[in-house]
Amino acid sequence: MRRFVFIAGILFISFQSIAQTAPYRKKVIHKVTNALVEEYDLVDSASTVKNGYYARYYTDGKVRKTGSFANNLRSGVWSFYDDNDKLIQRYNYTTGMGLFVPSDTIATYYLRMAGVDTNFYSTLQSPPLFIGGIVELRDFIGQNLRYPTIAKQNGITGNVVVTFFVNSNGYIETPKIVKPLGYGCEDEVLRVVNLLPRFIPARRQGSDTRQQYYMVFTFESKK
Repeated sequence: MRRFVFIAGILFISFQSIAQTAPYRKKVIHKVTNALVEEYDLVDSASTVKNGYYARYYTDGKVRKTGSFANNLRSGVWSFYDDNDKLIQRYNYTTGMGLFVPSDTIATYYLRMAGVDTNFYSTLQSPPLFIGGIVELRDFIGQNLRYPTIAKQNGITGNVVVTFFVNSNGYIETPKIVKPLGYGCEDEVLRVVNLLPRFIPARRQGSDTRQQYYMVFTFESKK
């Protein structure tokens, strides 16, 4: 009998320990539509440290991206989807490897907007790739780009074109404005470019290589 009680006690302690370390699932609801925007695991209900599952959704409820965090840092495999449920990229943040990386269209889109020959990357196997594709890029710009007050007050709208190099490790080097707009927009673009996360570097003849890249930032008044 004592042996049974002893074993039961061990099982209870083990179960209690597991229960205490179970993650807390945080759900973020849109204030207007009441739709689920994102959900993620925290260490506990009082924590702000993401640790475990993560998912973000489009306004119609379709999955936008899924992955996991380890102590607030992205880890493991993340998947990114367009608004038609199509997988557009899969990337392993732990190994730094692209697992599913289709032909990139963002780079050539920016070339057209910047007025640069779309054969600019013709000697490459692939241009530098923004991790997460258009899904992640839209989120990044939406979270970081700010319309300068003086530009907004003066009704300034239009595009700022910036170029920079993505080195063989995927990091940004020497950003330079090639088409200004004025009223503080260039400074804002350079600030955001310097915040850009690591890219998947360009590939040439089977090796990662340093490559020039263009981006276009649009400033417009949201009515």
